[in-house]
Amino acid sequence: MKHEEDGDLHCVTWSHDGDLIISGSGASKIYVWKSTSGELLRTLQCGAEDSQIVDDVVVSPNGELLISGSEDGKVRVWKLSSGELVRTLEGHDEWVNAVAVSPDGALIASASDDYSVRVWKSNTGEHVRTLKGHDDYVYGVAFSADGQLIVSASMDGTARVWKAATGRCRRILAHPDSASVHAVAVSRDGYVISGSGDKKLRLWHLRGSGSVNPPPLSVKVPLKILDAHVDEVVAVDVSRDGQVASASADCKVKLWTPAGELYRTFDKHEQSVKDVAVSPDGERIASGSEDGVIYVWKRARQGRFCRP
Repeated sequence: MKHEEDGDLHCVTWSHDGDLIISGSGASKIYVWKSTSGELLRTLQCGAEDSQIVDDVVVSPNGELLISGSEDGKVRVWKLSSGELVRTLEGHDEWVNAVAVSPDGALIASASDDYSVRVWKSNTGEHVRTLKGHDDYVYGVAFSADGQLIVSASMDGTARVWKAATGRCRRILAHPDSASVHAVAVSRDGYVISGSGDKKLRLWHLRGSGSVNPPPLSVKVPLKILDAHVDEVVAVDVSRDGQVASASADCKVKLWTPAGELYRTFDKHEQSVKDVAVSPDGERIASGSEDGVIYVWKRARQGRFCRP
């Protein structure tokens, strides 16, 4: 699969059933592909201009809605089956870098260059609350598996854990030397994986280790550091069984066990890898690079590993 018209790719994701791959471009377009054949099924146009970046896309858990975030500061909600634009969510003052949907599909979270995360009702587009506390661009956002917590990643060198129901910041995961945090993912068993500008991934407790009650607001030491990339880590994803996929400006995609051990590297990309996504069944990985190329990789089977 390749963005032939504009040659520029910024994000990639899967449909809920793994049948489709959706990618966003730097020319205001979203592409919907058949995952098994690579056939382009439809193209969606984000706004009137042809030069704005679609920086993130995500599909609702029931597979009905596609949510996108763009350079124009807008979050758009589409019908995935038809490509019809359902509604546009407006409120951010700057670029929307990332979007996420809660596990029950009720809420959308969007992260922006305006230093904030906004939470919306997916069925109406109503703005619920704004999460404020970051001091720089917010690059990533993710929900916990139970939907109770939201995790955000920022250029200010922190990932923050928020209570979804109140907007209260529960934990600050501080990265050394204020290394910009580009991406976050949350595992089903309650761990945060962050990817940062210092070329590393870090593994953190989502809610605390249990040894301190209540958990400290600021945490500076991760459970483990995953260090194998040679350029900044720009995207992370995690499978249902805890395998981690990371994408980097070093043109590599790396796979890690739940214990944080590197077990495979994909090196076919010729330019910086912009995004990576694990299929819902965990069997395939989609990665997209700066030159518009999307690869689909079959994940090697690994046994279950214990976390540190």
